[in-house]
This record gives sequence, structure tokens and C-alpha cells, in this order.
Amino acid sequence: TCQCDAARAARALGEHDEAIRHGEAALDGALALQQPALLAKAQTALGITLRTCSQPAQALPHLRAAASGPQPSLEAVRHLAITLAELGELAESPTLFERVIHERAGTFDEAIARRDLGLALSRAGELQAAISAWMPAVSLSVQANAPALAARLYCEIASARPALGQPLRALREIEAALMLLTKLAEHDSDTRGLVLASAAAAFAESGDADSADAFFNEAIAIAAKAGDRATESLRSGNYGWFLTLVGRPRRAISLLERAIQQSEALGLQLQRAVQLDNLGLAYDALNDLPTALAQHRAALAAAEPLEHPAWTASIRASLAHTLIAAGEMDEAAALTAQVLESARSLNDNALLIRALSLNAALALRRGDAPSAELREAISLARRMEARRLLAEALALESERAAATGDAAGARTAWAEAARLYAMLHMPQAKLTPSWLAQSGP
Repeated sequence: TCQCDAARAARALGEHDEAIRHGEAALDGALALQQPALLAKAQTALGITLRTCSQPAQALPHLRAAASGPQPSLEAVRHLAITLAELGELAESPTLFERVIHERAGTFDEAIARRDLGLALSRAGELQAAISAWMPAVSLSVQANAPALAARLYCEIASARPALGQPLRALREIEAALMLLTKLAEHDSDTRGLVLASAAAAFAESGDADSADAFFNEAIAIAAKAGDRATESLRSGNYGWFLTLVGRPRRAISLLERAIQQSEALGLQLQRAVQLDNLGLAYDALNDLPTALAQHRAALAAAEPLEHPAWTASIRASLAHTLIAAGEMDEAAALTAQVLESARSLNDNALLIRALSLNAALALRRGDAPSAELREAISLARRMEARRLLAEALALESERAAATGDAAGARTAWAEAARLYAMLHMPQAKLTPSWLAQSGP
């Protein structure tokens, strides 16, 4: 029992090796005594310790043994469910979560189990089911006077909404999370930073650039003050993406270069790959295509071995976009085909809009009229309420209309695109495309 408590205390302090040592000692002691209740407790302690130390495969047999006893603790059952979900074994974990939810109905433990069930469902791409798990947990958290959990749940729900075509509902959940900031414990800077970072991302996509900018800066400052370099790097990279979006690429480059250095030093490989891609976008905005291509290629080389198909496909889309601008059509076409295949297999609508728009851009550069791809991209972007992607597709439609002699159609499409760009504070709103000048009155 003392070793179990010592393992828990070491976990709380982030002393992973020490926690594992105590957990193993607890198991050895329990095996020597041959007391079933003590053995189950030691297996649970070691299993939780290994899982929280990023060793889910090693944790699984201990948690499974603890949860299969005659009277297993709900703690063992819940952590077994989490571990199975982390290992991608999603057939069994929802049933285990539901068992905890049923046995602890109406309590704070139910809220915790629903949080974990939602995270497992979200990881599996079942976003609507994840939201359905999380929503009752919000009410239970409020009833239990646990504003930090409620705020975090609101952020999880908000992050799932855009992929379901519900970005405006996401803003309502972010606003609810922000309302809870005044109820947080004074020392809970982690939750405060998470809420502010989530708000920054949501407001950036909605067009509230001033609020997004303020939230990004405050969230970064919180991580920096706490000495959390991984989170500081993540938020700085996201802020760099936002600065590029609103027409400040030189400032973005400075932030992104520092964030990339931090991620590399910390061994955060996927984070570094995404930040390299964002750095490429900043150079795209400066029309420095050779440097942009180099950054996108470096990002793709970093991402491909990591087996994260959604991010890899997103980076391929960025590289294809730059290749089209550079006139490298064959390589761009090959990458776009891969992006399109990934978008359909992942059921990722935002990625699908990008792939369809890339196909349309390729067709335009080759002198074809890509009306089918653009119709699908525009229709899907409208349905998803994806303003930025819709603006980009409408800009291509304007170019397509001008190329076919439809001057009125070109002006109409660009007027809508420009309005969306202006709502998002993007610099494209102030431009007059060359094809409009050439399309006649």
C-alpha cells in the first residue's frame, strides 16, 4: 500500500522513472504475500503508472488482470478502457466506459468517465458520438462545482464542431468556457491557458482577429511563465499560422522559427512537422516560392514516417498548392491525387474541399474548365460553414468564369470571396485579381 501511494505521488510530480520503480515494488510485494485484494491494487497502481508514463502497451496486461478479478475497482476498469482506446482497440473500451458510467451515475465519477469515453470516440473519428458523451459530463461537472473540467469539456466539444459543419455552435461553447474562467482556482493556469488557446483558434477562424490575437498572446504567456516549453511551442506555432492568415508573414516567420527550434529540442516530431508547414505558408504569403517549397518538403519528410495520415495529407496539400504556383504541375497533380484519396478515406471534409480546389487550380493552369470540382468544393464549403475554404474556392470560380468569358460570373464570385476574406481579416480582400481586369466590363 505504501509503494502504491508512493507511485501515485511520484506520478503527480512527473517523476516517471521513480513512479514506475514504486509501482513495480508494489507488485513484487503483493505477489510475495499472495493476497488477491492487495495484488489487484498493485496491478492497478502499476498499470496506471505505466499508462500515464506513455507506456500503454506495458500497462495493458496489468490493468486487464486488475479489472478481471472478482470485485475489480472502477478505477482499474476506467484506466483499462483508456488504455485500450490509446492502443486503438476501440471495440472493447466503450463498453468498459459505459460500465463505469452506469455504476457511478449522477456522480462526478460519471463525468470523468464520460470525458474519457468522449476522448476515445473522438480519437476514432466518431465526433457526434463524442459530443453526445461529453454534453452530460458538462452538467455533472457544474453540479459538482468542478469548473475546470466543465471548461475543458466545452473546449473539447468546440474543437469537434467544425468538422461536423457547426463552427458557430463551437463559438457558443468557447464563450461558455470563457465564462467559467472567473470560477477557476487561482493557481489553475493550465486550464486558463487551454481555454484561451482554444478561444484564439476559434475566433481566428470566425473572423474576430482582435480577440484571437489577444487570446493567443495571453495563452503563450501563461505557458512561458509556467515553464511549459512544449505547450509554449505549440501555441506559438498556432499563433504564427494566424499571423500569416491575417497578412503578417514576417512576424509569423520569427515566431515559427523559434517554435520549430523548441519542438526539435523537445523531440516533438509531429508538432515540428506542422510548424515547418506553417513556415512554408508564411513564405508562400511573401511569394518566396523556393523557400516555401523547401519548408513544405521538409515538413512532409518529417511527417511521413510518423503515421499520422490527416496531418501528412494536409502537408501534401500545402506542398501541392505551392508547386502549382511554381508551375510544377506533374508533381502537384500526383500529390493532389494522394490528398483526395486520403480525404475520402478519412472522411475529412475540410481536406476534401482543399483537394477539390487543388484539382480545380490544376485544371485552370492547364487551360481546362474545372466546373465539376469547383461546384463540389463550393457546395461542401457552404454546408460546412468553412468561410476560409469557401473564399478560396470562390476565388477559383471567379478565375474559371473569367477564363470562359463570363465576366459577370467572375465579378459575382469574386465579390463573395472578397467579402469572406474581409470578414476573416485576410489581405486577399484588398486585392483585385488580374483575371478581373482582363475579363472586361
